[in-house]
Amino acid sequence: MLTRILFCLALVACSDDTSGTSSNSTDTNLIDEGTTINGLVCDSSIDGLAQCGDDTTFVYCSNGEWWGQDCPSIGADVCIDDGTLVDCVIEPS
Repeated sequence: MLTRILFCLALVACSDDTSGTSSNSTDTNLIDEGTTINGLVCDSSIDGLAQCGDDTTFVYCSNGEWWGQDCPSIGADVCIDDGTLVDCVIEPS
């Protein structure tokens, strides 16, 4: 399950859309979170960067917008950022 989530998020984050309008906006699972998350403005210098927008939202910068994925909507519990990896994960019970 974690591998599937990582692959799906990586696939979306690696979109090669150079038109200036993200093709991600048509994906109903992604939310346009705007240009600034946690005080960080999405611009070309950080394109592709991912972080947790909050405890349950994985976000990444693409074409000047932060795009969010609600972790519970894909079967995960929380977003984690351990300094090396940012991901939606299932908390152990």
